Amino acid sequence: MRDGDNLVSHRVIAKLHDEQVMSKQLSCPRCDKPGLKTWTELDDEEREVVRRLPASAEYSLSERQATHQWCTRCWYEKPATDEHG
Repeated sequence: MRDGDNLVSHRVIAKLHDEQVMSKQLSCPRCDKPGLKTWTELDDEEREVVRRLPASAEYSLSERQATHQWCTRCWYEKPATDEHG
């Protein structure tokens, strides 16, 4: 290989960087697992767990379904107004 040649194109490097930044923005602030899930992304068992989380006393189920996100590793619940992520 010649000096200055890259194994990966600048376009691919930029895409990988953008994916890393996005996964950090959507990661759990408590356990750092990427990919907080919306209500529609949860399966039936996960939805049952969500119904029993402490936030169920603070917010209506319909509000939680519409605006909240959950981590399925530690069950952190991110309200729409949460400034963590």
